[in-house]
Amino acid sequence: RHACAVWRNRTAKLNTKEAVSRLMLTEEAAAVGHEASIYLSLNKQHTEASKAQTQTLECAANTDVTDTFMEYITSLHVPLKEEDQKTLNSEMANKDSGHEDVKEHRSNLEKEDPESLRQRGNDLFKIKQYTEAISYYSKAINIMSGNKVDERLYSNRSLCYWKLNEYKLSLDDADKCIEINSMSLKGYCRRAFALAELVQKDPTYCHYSGAAKAAAALTIHHEPTWRSHSLMKKYFPNLNIKEASSATELMQLCIEQDSTILLKNSDYELDCLVIMANVQIVGLKRYTNVNCKRGIAILGHRFGRPVDCHFENLHFPPTCRDLIVRNGSITTLYRCQASNGERGCEDFPNCQGGPGCKNKTIVSCAERAEARPGYRKSSGLVGHAGLQVEAGTLYADQCSIIYCGGGGLLVGGDGAHAVVTNCEVMMNSQAGLEVRNGGTLKATGNNIHNNKHHGILIGP
Repeated sequence: RHACAVWRNRTAKLNTKEAVSRLMLTEEAAAVGHEASIYLSLNKQHTEASKAQTQTLECAANTDVTDTFMEYITSLHVPLKEEDQKTLNSEMANKDSGHEDVKEHRSNLEKEDPESLRQRGNDLFKIKQYTEAISYYSKAINIMSGNKVDERLYSNRSLCYWKLNEYKLSLDDADKCIEINSMSLKGYCRRAFALAELVQKDPTYCHYSGAAKAAAALTIHHEPTWRSHSLMKKYFPNLNIKEASSATELMQLCIEQDSTILLKNSDYELDCLVIMANVQIVGLKRYTNVNCKRGIAILGHRFGRPVDCHFENLHFPPTCRDLIVRNGSITTLYRCQASNGERGCEDFPNCQGGPGCKNKTIVSCAERAEARPGYRKSSGLVGHAGLQVEAGTLYADQCSIIYCGGGGLLVGGDGAHAVVTNCEVMMNSQAGLEVRNGGTLKATGNNIHNNKHHGILIGP
């Protein structure tokens, strides 16, 4: 609590560069920010908690701190996971022997029925007591932590947050709904309305209009009467929903400006897919296969105007070539799996022509290596990253970037930018995430492991 007060007072003074230098760039300042972020997250003040953690990491990045200290400030991330919240609350209660009422309250809470808590939350919602309703839904979620949580708890809490204008928290709970049930009507509805508000009010989400339209289209697909809902008409007055049953239909619809294309079947085999219009391509089933043998190019309009493209619930299999973002276009991916990219030799950079060699020329990989002068010799054909950003922006959220032909994601060149959040990045043939040649990358909340060369590679 004291760290939170100090952090708030310090943040209020950060109006000049001199103040930033004096107050921020010390190890003590980073420690205060870390403690404040944990306290704020425990008390459901997630916006301030995220701000405190961001300042903490920026401070540590510009301060000479020890590895032990870095481990300390990165040991917990906000918003806190439910199991971390439960552990911290328990430890706080146990340390304070003068607050036996807290222990008794928690003991009683564990005996309460999640369904009765949900019903009490519903009653409070009906009389517009949204904050109090949130507390009951949260208690029920905490009790069920470790078991399968009732998606209605997240759906109801998402709506409460939306009513309180906490749109980011509303979006987070909507996503949890969808994670539990990929066909969740209310989950997609809450996601659509939360994103619609964030697109208008939060610069961080200004490029998520396609994701909002995709969520709205899925809501209407699951329940057509939602198209006439007042909020749906307000946020999405010109929603253009199309359905594609074949690869030919998909290619034809991709040239229709500002359309949301729902893929009805499980597999779509194409030679290539060139996107030159604002479109959203959404699988009705999780991991709908889109296999483009010559790759996917988000090129923008033929007159040079960039486009916004959104992919959702899609799987780009190992036989699919590279997905490339160019010409200033913007691409968002949500709940997709990328396993694509032209494949190189499995044993690169030490291929000797054995199983997994992709070299089809008369000069073997081993002979090529011997012919190259220099200290660092490599042999074998290098694979291509499944996702590539050359001059544009890519956002990937809650995706799996697994077993790509080369690296998972490559961001290279001036004007190339990528944001990767809450993704699984593993078992890629080279680096999991790579940025070089003036590109920029922001990666937060990801699980990056078991990539062949590097988890994250930052080059010149």
